[in-house]
Formats: sequence, C-alpha cells, structure tokens
Amino acid sequence: MNENTTDNDKDTPGGDATDANNGATPAESADVRAEAVDTDAANAPEAANDSGEEAGADSGNESGIDAADIDPQAAIIAELEADLADQKEHALRALAEAENMRKRADKQVHDASRYGASSFARDMLVVADNLERALAAVPETGPDGEQGAELLPQLREGVQMTLRDLESKLESHSVKKVEPQLGEKFDHNLHQAMFEAETGDYPAGTIAQVMQPGYTLHDRLLRAAMVGVAKAPAAAAPVEETPDATDAAENNDAA
Repeated sequence: MNENTTDNDKDTPGGDATDANNGATPAESADVRAEAVDTDAANAPEAANDSGEEAGADSGNESGIDAADIDPQAAIIAELEADLADQKEHALRALAEAENMRKRADKQVHDASRYGASSFARDMLVVADNLERALAAVPETGPDGEQGAELLPQLREGVQMTLRDLESKLESHSVKKVEPQLGEKFDHNLHQAMFEAETGDYPAGTIAQVMQPGYTLHDRLLRAAMVGVAKAPAAAAPVEETPDATDAAENNDAA
C-alpha cells in the first residue's frame, strides 16, 4: 500500500512541478517569471539609451573623420587655385613685356633704317652751305676790260650746277631744304630766331630776314633755319615845346 502511494505521488502532476522547480509550487514559479519579465522591461530603455549613445558616438566619430578628411582637401584645392592664379598673372605679365620688347625692337630697326644717315646728311649740309657762299661771292658779271672777266659767269654756273646736284642727291634720300619766306609766320619747330628787328615792313612775329636755310630728314629736323624775327617799332615820343622855344619862335616871327 505504501508502495502504491509512492508511485501515485510520482505520477501526479504536482509532484513533477515540484521537482522541476526545485521544490517550488507552480504559483511561485509564475511569480519568478513575472519578476524576470519586469526586470528585462525595466532594463530595456537603459540598453536602448546605451545603444543610442554608442551609435551616436560611432556616427560622430565617422562624421569627424570625414570632416577632417574634407578640410585638408579644401585647403589644398584653395592653395592650388591661388598658385594657378599667380602663375597666370606672371604669364600675362611676361607676355606683355615680350610684346613691348618686340615693339621697341621694331621701332629701333625702323628708326635705324629711316634716320641712320642723320650724321652723314648733317655733315653734307656744310658742303651745301659753302657752295651757296661761293655763289654769293662770285659776281654775275665781271668789270669790263678786266682779265678773266668772261670766266666769272662760267664759274658761277658751274657752282650752281654742283649745288643743284648736291641738293638733288640729298632730296633723293629724304633730306629736304627748309627755305622760309619773308613775312612767313615764325615756327619754332623749323626756325631758330637769331635776333629781333624793328620794322614796319612785316607784321610782328613774322620772318624779316633769312640768314641760313634749314633741312629735314623725313619728318625729323636736321637743322633749323636761322632767321630774324620782325618786331613792331616803338612809338615815337611826342616833342614837348618849352616856353623859351615858344618865345624865340614868336620873336623870329615879329622880326
């Protein structure tokens, strides 16, 4: 009978539950499980917060790394752009300087070919001056009966031909004679005033006398023409009659 009771106890569900829970009743087991669920539920927000903080920290670290990577690249790009602008400015300045040098070289070549004979032409002007002086010194006709008088016209003609030939050759090389006319307005670009002459024959500020002609080479002055410039004559001061002179004139009339 005792053996049956023992067997019946083993077969009962209560006996299994008690053994399974180390001697705890089913109600006590349910309470333990409920407390475990409550504990897990209470710890869930903290775990979530910890996970959020870790995720935020990871995200912050990743964004910080990206910013650190981007900033040096931007600085390098800005530096390269500034260097490029500087190099471009240097290149433009070098190009402008090269263009200016080319223009200066072209002008020097042009001036050398155009005015290279200035010194020679200036020296040849002395020859023309001497020929003109020779013409002025030789009379057109000699005195009658003087020996060799018939040769003077021939000498004059020969000097004139030489002078004309020289002037023609100079003009073929763009050396032109500047011959001011009397009464012409004085031009400081072509004329050199040697003196002023009081005269009423020509207006003031005009040429009253030509001492030596001038010459130009192309558009450049080789030698200015030497001239005298007219000046208005000073007005004559009126003569005042003194009392003694008046009395003497009346006494002469009375006599």
